[in-house]
Amino acid sequence: MDGMKVFYDAVEALRFSYKKVNPFCVPFTTTNMRSAMLAVDLGWMVPNYSTSTACATSSFSTLNSANHIIKANAGLMLCGGLDSVMIPLGGLGGFVACRTLSQRNNDPTKASRPWDGAIRTGWIHPNINLENPDEGLICCLPLPLSHFY
Repeated sequence: MDGMKVFYDAVEALRFSYKKVNPFCVPFTTTNMRSAMLAVDLGWMVPNYSTSTACATSSFSTLNSANHIIKANAGLMLCGGLDSVMIPLGGLGGFVACRTLSQRNNDPTKASRPWDGAIRTGWIHPNINLENPDEGLICCLPLPLSHFY
């Protein structure tokens, strides 16, 4: 969901005229565009793709990179992940529409109870401040064990 802001801006621009739409709105919504541009700049000839699995994206990225190294598809991999969609289109508004957020607003510190089936009420976003949303990010460079011996 890398380019959701660019896509959202394009939808807003389309309300006025198709001529106002940013021509980069389509490539920016392709989730692996940033990593592809980096790979081209660095001259890296390794697998380049993206997985979109919400908050587990970084974990999948790290695991997939390790598997490429184990299978000798690459000597090293630069991997990482980020999950953040804090725009009205599909971000927090989508979770509100699905009614997945906790309604326990009287005590927010105890509102998230994901494993308590009797009183489970939904999940909590760590920061509802739309002007300065939280984002999660990981970036690492896994290497084969032979590199260290």
